[in-house]
Amino acid sequence: MTESKEVHSCSLGTLTLESQVSSDALPPIVGDFDLAFAFPSWDARSTCIATCDDLRFRKAIEVAYANKGSVGGFEGNRSTVRSYLEQKSGLVETVAASPANLRTTCEAIREVIKKTANEKKAGLRVLIDLSTASRIYALSTVAFGIRSGLVRELEFIYAEGKYQRATKTQSEKELFSGGRWESIAIPGLEGDFEGGKPFGFLVSIGFEGAKTFRAVNRAEPSRVSVLFPKPGFSPDYSQKTAEANKQLYEAYSVGSDDEISAPAGDVVATLNALAEYSFESPADENCVYLCCGTKPQSLALCLRALYLKHPTVLYLGLFTRA
Repeated sequence: MTESKEVHSCSLGTLTLESQVSSDALPPIVGDFDLAFAFPSWDARSTCIATCDDLRFRKAIEVAYANKGSVGGFEGNRSTVRSYLEQKSGLVETVAASPANLRTTCEAIREVIKKTANEKKAGLRVLIDLSTASRIYALSTVAFGIRSGLVRELEFIYAEGKYQRATKTQSEKELFSGGRWESIAIPGLEGDFEGGKPFGFLVSIGFEGAKTFRAVNRAEPSRVSVLFPKPGFSPDYSQKTAEANKQLYEAYSVGSDDEISAPAGDVVATLNALAEYSFESPADENCVYLCCGTKPQSLALCLRALYLKHPTVLYLGLFTRA
């Protein structure tokens, strides 16, 4: 099969960005990095970083959950990722992640960045594998790295998965996630809030339509627009997304003028679409970005929020109590 590849670039204030989307497993990535973040998971995509032969890291960090999940495969995938990091890096450290201590984990990652930058006495070149990274950890890391000035260059890799259909013995709840879902502001992306102003929500949407609707509805926004993944990762991806979010569209009268379409896997193309649409109206309302769609589109919202400074970026996740 012939590989297809698209390259987009843009400028965002002092930032220069380039995205490369390929039908190959991962575009070729080469070079030396001061710091790399990997997120081992039961999801096999967490091992895709191990196919990047021409990378070297001065320090590598695995951000790993103690809870291995019920799907299986975590230990094997973690072993693959850990072996690769040890092969490519002079030092591998582990940051323990827990849904009960999200902010503690974010702070631990910040400390790693500060320590590494202090050791180098210069800005860092950092690689983040976004494939199975929790949005709150990845986006908080991006926000801190850019705002602190400790990171001079960021590079991301992202591999998309394939979505299976439920079997006769599986429920939709098991395929995705049940439990107590809540939205919280991502550390470093809390934005500006003015009491008395209404909320304008820009929501990146995916397959978790019911949870997305509940999160939006709790905030009672006066205005809702949608960041829609089109084209999607598969021929029926956009259709499934639209069907999953039908309740949101109907409840908030989201029409074609309220929809921003951008490729599901292209950060820069999404940033260009966001700039053209220009959703934000800070003089009239508190601007909120709710990340419920693809990780590349969530990253685009994070970068736009950093550029504009005032939007709040929310993470919708499954939480457990400490």
